[in-house]
Amino acid sequence: MKVYFLLLGTLVLGESLYDFKVNDIKGNPIDLSDYKGKALLILNTASQCGHTDAHLKALKRLHEILSYENRFEILAFPCNDFGEQEPWEAQEIEEFVKSHHKCEFPLMEKVKITGENANPLWKYIIKTTQVSPTWNFQKYLFDSNGKFVKSWDANTSIESIFDDIKSVVDRVPVKTTDSDSEEANKIEL
Repeated sequence: MKVYFLLLGTLVLGESLYDFKVNDIKGNPIDLSDYKGKALLILNTASQCGHTDAHLKALKRLHEILSYENRFEILAFPCNDFGEQEPWEAQEIEEFVKSHHKCEFPLMEKVKITGENANPLWKYIIKTTQVSPTWNFQKYLFDSNGKFVKSWDANTSIESIFDDIKSVVDRVPVKTTDSDSEEANKIEL
């Protein structure tokens, strides 16, 4: 059953972050429900922005540090909405982010994030958070239950928000695997 909310005079479906499906940079469908139980940093990117190099280097490092226990993920959405700074097609974007910058976090399909033709996930993010991106590299942090925590603009460095992100990740329970449970059972015997 869907619940409807009236939000600033606009009827919005009471969906959760996990109700959305998006495509990765290769066009493969991604179900966001696969990210339940993880803290998420969702952001829009652009390859030719003045913030690109610093942000991608810092995002790469953030991902390396915080994703080790499978409790955190970064979802990057290339977009050309601000200053037309993402004119490239998918293959060029992927090459730049994955090969040149060596980023391993999921890179999504290039989308519109503002206006009437915005991607439905981004419409949801903007309505839910009440924070509209004003430039590339707008960052939105969600906890492991899909609840919005905080947003930062392009001028905010990843380094300056590391502690905020880490505190959300630290609250995510560590998932045990079957082999962990088997090991624990051996110890108890």
